[in-house]
Amino acid sequence: VLILGSDFESNKPSAALVLYEPEIVYDYAWYPGVSSDIPLTCCLATTSRDCPVHLWDAYTGQIRCSYLPYDHVQELHAPYSLCFSPKGDSIICGMKHHIKFFHTAIPGSYSTNVKLVIGKKQIPNNIVSALTTRGNATLFGTFGGNFGAIGETGKIELLLDAQPQGVTHIVTTADENYVVVGGRKNNEILIWDLRNTTHIVSKLSRISPTSQKIYFDIDNSSNAIISGNQDGNISVWRENSWKCQQEDSNGIEPDVKLLTHKDSVNGISVHPIKGLLATSSGEKKFWLDYALKYGDDDDEVSNINV
Repeated sequence: VLILGSDFESNKPSAALVLYEPEIVYDYAWYPGVSSDIPLTCCLATTSRDCPVHLWDAYTGQIRCSYLPYDHVQELHAPYSLCFSPKGDSIICGMKHHIKFFHTAIPGSYSTNVKLVIGKKQIPNNIVSALTTRGNATLFGTFGGNFGAIGETGKIELLLDAQPQGVTHIVTTADENYVVVGGRKNNEILIWDLRNTTHIVSKLSRISPTSQKIYFDIDNSSNAIISGNQDGNISVWRENSWKCQQEDSNGIEPDVKLLTHKDSVNGISVHPIKGLLATSSGEKKFWLDYALKYGDDDDEVSNINV
């Protein structure tokens, strides 16, 4: 995890802090209400393969504490996704078959589990791949393609078939009335009105044909939706565009497209207060693809910078 310093406006921004996990980082989340004026709030949680959930100090780069997601046979399984509750008093972790709730103030293995079942029937392919909150409700997505909501009682109150290849990202609008759901191997972002989920409000067209997570975010000031694409473009839909009821099944094309990278734009994050947008790019390259593109000349292929 890399955090840029105050000179991010320069052509070569330096890293103010780099956090090292021993394995692949699955997900991370900033503490809600983080403020540099209050050092205690400057922290973030990360989850990485075969590791506990770590709460990091964003000033010192030290681990403040760890949360241990053990299963029923005391084996540690790292969450696939995580987020904080709106007040920051809980860390919500997406597991396989269930969701764990850790008390932020109580490190260790103590947690509350909510199984992904409706009645006595378990949700199939239920790796929880995306999480966010809406008031006291927890919104989740699974690699089985489902989108759902867990209420204060700990029961699933909503379950929809969202993305057939699996949900990768969930974001709610500032008023929390709309939820935006993206998936892998799907070129459409789906939008629901949480006050009436009987139909999809709209579908947004982007380029996301692979299993790579392509993130998107919402600008709180304008409610514009901003998404990355595999072709290096950033797509922007204004509020009056994505709220329009669709008359056909085709996705709504973006109002603005900006070519910002030469590779897949996988990360998008809008500053909640300032008019700033952070992006990241890159994707896994397969050597065979380059060999097929450039021919069988070993010297030519070996000179390619992947």
